[in-house]
Amino acid sequence: MNETHFCRELTRASGEPIGGSAPFANQFIFITWPKKFWNREALESGGGFPQGLKAWSKSNSSPGNKITIRLLSKPGLETTSVSLFLYPQAKMISGLNPEQIPEVLERWLDSPENPGLGWETLETEQLFVCTHGKHDLCCAKFGQTVYQRLREEASDRKLDLDVWEASHLGGHRFAANLMRFPGGHSHGHLQEDMVPAFLDDWEAGKIHAPSYRGCSYLEGKEQIVSAQLLQYCSDSGWDVEMDFEKIEEGTESEFHCEVSLQPRGSESNGDSGTTMPRQLRACFKAKEFQSPGACDALDEIKKRNIWVLHQVQTLE
Repeated sequence: MNETHFCRELTRASGEPIGGSAPFANQFIFITWPKKFWNREALESGGGFPQGLKAWSKSNSSPGNKITIRLLSKPGLETTSVSLFLYPQAKMISGLNPEQIPEVLERWLDSPENPGLGWETLETEQLFVCTHGKHDLCCAKFGQTVYQRLREEASDRKLDLDVWEASHLGGHRFAANLMRFPGGHSHGHLQEDMVPAFLDDWEAGKIHAPSYRGCSYLEGKEQIVSAQLLQYCSDSGWDVEMDFEKIEEGTESEFHCEVSLQPRGSESNGDSGTTMPRQLRACFKAKEFQSPGACDALDEIKKRNIWVLHQVQTLE
């Protein structure tokens, strides 16, 4: 298939920025299930997967507590024993019979601080790569190669990383998509040749800025500001942590924000030799982009108003 037959390539050609496009939820639940049983709707998968979890997540979500459930797979999984991962709590429970999943989730929902026996704290960071080809072709074509390269590179480098295939993470036009936990960091437009640099940044304790969609625990303007300004700082050679000072309400076409910067390391100068500022004021403007929503609807071009970093001013 020609590259232009993929929504990811048409989106890249449109210039639509990825910063601020991360899927948001207050609570992420991941369930292991062999990929061969996945259906287009992951929570309606076969092989004995319990039905009704999609409705359960919707009925138990509320303002300030959005729940998202996704599936995970890797070689050797069986349907007789499953594991659940909870984030941001970074907890897991394993060795469950699939029929136990609804009961375990109900118990957790009723008493999240004391959900019962069997839960353990996750010590290893996890990378989830969307390879859900039944949901969109881009996820299979681009996600699969990134997943394989990540597993190989992480193994070769002997990294303490747990890499999984994931069902639809959101925004397949940004494939390959990846979520990094426990931080909840979302990445997109990843390619196989970007994996070494992605892992270099991971080993350095940094976020890979060129592919950064944002933190999935943030929503709206906070996510947009943090993602696009992180990319700006990275381009300037500044390894920073950011704190929001204020985000102004603005208008339908423009808003401003102020953030403070703290150097993560001992270096305070950018690659160009400019000293890292302590405070920035940024202007974001709304810009229209046109791209398809999916590979099976390439002719259905959608118009999207996206906030784009327009100007940055040093305050201190």
